Amino acid sequence: MAEICVADGDAVVSGQIAAILQEAGHRVHFCRQAEEVMACVRAVMPDIVILEMRFPGRDHAGAALARDLTADPHLCRIPLLMLSDFNRESGLPFVLGEGDISEDYLPVDAFLDKPVQAEPLLAAIDSLLVPGGSHPRRRCLRSRPFPS
Repeated sequence: MAEICVADGDAVVSGQIAAILQEAGHRVHFCRQAEEVMACVRAVMPDIVILEMRFPGRDHAGAALARDLTADPHLCRIPLLMLSDFNRESGLPFVLGEGDISEDYLPVDAFLDKPVQAEPLLAAIDSLLVPGGSHPRRRCLRSRPFPS
């Protein structure tokens, strides 16, 4: 069982993700507002953080939060899984590991498209869970302002 923070402003999507994770035996903590995420993660110290790319009224809040989490020396080793409906809405590719996304812009360990399906979500969670609680690929970044 893992402790997982789900940061998504959509209560329906958060509920769907929670149902999948809880059925798999994980414990889920919610952060509904972008402003709550850092405090929630500090309080829980989860095994994984699932971040939505866009929060209501803040289109790139998830990317900025990923940068903040990886710049914090106490939180930077927690694996990050980014969710977004960007591909579906734009029709453009948005893929990690193929040169499309710079780690400086989006320092996450995995990316999934919305709507989230149970099998890929659980496979991503399993791949990110590492004994000892820190993903070996995760490196801490220096604090830098989010590019505008």
